[in-house]
Amino acid sequence: MAYGDLIFAVTRLGRAWLTEIKLKLNRAELAERRKERCERLRPLLDQYLKAPTGPIKELIYDEFCEEASPDKEFTFTVRNILKLYNVACDT
Repeated sequence: MAYGDLIFAVTRLGRAWLTEIKLKLNRAELAERRKERCERLRPLLDQYLKAPTGPIKELIYDEFCEEASPDKEFTFTVRNILKLYNVACDT
């Protein structure tokens, strides 16, 4: 589960928790980079929410889907932010 720029296992048992601990997913430098990545999306989110339905909104949506693609850094965090704004990409 992503909460802002931090990532947590839903339960303190199992693979997710072991991954969080072993890879130190919340170390300061990673959390800072995730935060920066999320902050770069904020202006685009604002534009998307204000845009009327049409080609501009579709263009911004396509950009979100590109940003949430598996080959990008911090995809999990980006997808969670987009979900908060009801923007879900099928990538």
